[in-house]
Amino acid sequence: MAEPSNENVKRTLSELEDDEACISPSFIKSDNVTPAKRKKSVSSGLPEVFEMDELTHDQRLAAYLTIFQQCTPAMVIAALAECMRENIAKTGWRAVWKPTEFSSFILVQVEEAPVSDGFQALIRIDDSALAVESDDEGEGQTSRSAIETYLGVHDNTVSLTELSPVYDESGYLDDTALALEHLRFFMKYLWRLSDEEDEGSYSFLERTLVPRLKFYYEMSSDVLPESLVVVYTECMKEYKEKRVLLSKMQSQLSDSDSECEDLNESRIALSIMAVHQELEALETKMERMENPTLRHMVTSLCSIDGLNSSPKSVLAKNLQTRISESSSEAVTHLVGERVTAGMIQDLHLPRETFVQFHTSISEAVSASDDGDIILLFPGTHSASGLANFYFSLTFIGLGNPEDTIISCRGLMDALDLSGSSVSFQNIKFYDEQCSWLLSSSNSKSFEAINCIFEGGGVQLYGNGEMKLEECEIFGALAYGVCILSGSRATLKNCNIHNNGSNTGEDCGILIEVDTRDHMDSTLVDITGNRIHHNQGPGLLMVDSEEGQKIYRDRHLKDLEAITNFKGALNDNSFQSNVGGDFKHSVKLTEQDEKASEMEEKDVSPQVTVE
Repeated sequence: MAEPSNENVKRTLSELEDDEACISPSFIKSDNVTPAKRKKSVSSGLPEVFEMDELTHDQRLAAYLTIFQQCTPAMVIAALAECMRENIAKTGWRAVWKPTEFSSFILVQVEEAPVSDGFQALIRIDDSALAVESDDEGEGQTSRSAIETYLGVHDNTVSLTELSPVYDESGYLDDTALALEHLRFFMKYLWRLSDEEDEGSYSFLERTLVPRLKFYYEMSSDVLPESLVVVYTECMKEYKEKRVLLSKMQSQLSDSDSECEDLNESRIALSIMAVHQELEALETKMERMENPTLRHMVTSLCSIDGLNSSPKSVLAKNLQTRISESSSEAVTHLVGERVTAGMIQDLHLPRETFVQFHTSISEAVSASDDGDIILLFPGTHSASGLANFYFSLTFIGLGNPEDTIISCRGLMDALDLSGSSVSFQNIKFYDEQCSWLLSSSNSKSFEAINCIFEGGGVQLYGNGEMKLEECEIFGALAYGVCILSGSRATLKNCNIHNNGSNTGEDCGILIEVDTRDHMDSTLVDITGNRIHHNQGPGLLMVDSEEGQKIYRDRHLKDLEAITNFKGALNDNSFQSNVGGDFKHSVKLTEQDEKASEMEEKDVSPQVTVE
């Protein structure tokens, strides 16, 4: 299977978004979504069904994009049910039914679909089926009378995920087969119990579905270490088993109606609570393995010894590698208001690791030396003291970036880094609203991977180096990202949106160049980013030596004619930026200026940079 591409993810999302609607249930009719028609046999004696096992990452993603778009977790099930109603043939088709309760395949007639909550179908056993066929893993056939008894208890309704439409050459059932496959895959690999209870206002697709889908295909294509795949598979197996157990226990509790069973009901209720806690622990463990930062850390290792390494021990090995590269006495600093023995044990740090415990970032920085790593436990940490060092440090949040927050409230305007090399991973920076959350006037280089910047932007000063990857930047009063002349910046797969306060120079990304001959060039690599809904232009370029700036709509090819600027802008998407997609006030050569003005009369502004 092809390795998933984040650039494709973000570009496709931008192409399919519709600001007016959250739910778009109809599938897109294109080769990227609809696979070539294939058929397969599930059991001897039964008709062939549609083959859907070879759907690619991009085909599945494109379908889910049309279904969910900007749905919050609470809206997902309704959007999925609407998709089923829009795409599944209502009646008059045959399917092979594989019930979870029996080891058999049964040929059935679908009399109505969907019914009930949108994920059930009304069926009857097909009259032409002389017998039900056993699964290859089953111990034998299930009697027809047992099947009919089961259907009677359930009012002849079954889950749509258990149905595989019989292959039809005419095309009548193409959408039905595809919709059922996306439903089955989603429920099996992408949806969890905690998602249904999540009341968050974020996009389920971008924050949850995309990383889970990517992780699934990375496991399938052998991109990840075998040890990580083994641990994740075991967690998922245990998770599904406990989900089944929880469902049975809840059924027992609802069926109990006798007063003499009060004691038993209490025991069942306590057991249900215990299973809920176990499920939450498993979900947290899987989320850590799906986390992009942890994936980067794992895949950066050359090798992992043995198959008993958990993701946390992988983290420990990576930490140990970083420690050995810097100093034989390097220290791993753990920061949290309350750090328990269990929390430390979960990290599986090597016995020889030097560890110090702190209640604040300021304490950890004061006790650090060049090359140390500071691990931040989930919670809200003050940014105080974060800029008061002049050596290299790495800060890693444990968990999702939403869980580990660095609050910049109380700062004058920006957290101005001074370390020679600073790395942030898996962290959310937050302020209510300011111009800058992070600035680098005194730092030689810094990077942020899988971080969130809410309420302020990121600024890179001249002669500095910056890397932003898999980050979200929104809510800044001025620019989302500011790259000053003479600096070197890399922005990859970031989501830069809703920045600016409707003043002249507000924008998503500001790039400054100094066109004087003796000045250093500004070097940028901006690839695979979504730049949308900013108050000014999506991308604004200015000449630092120009007096009165006159901004004009430009074409991105004009960049080639700018002195002291070298840039690569590939696979970015621009959408709904108030000031347009690209403007600049940088003086071009006379020849390029005339050519640009001629094309502006004939060519409409570009929206997507390919």
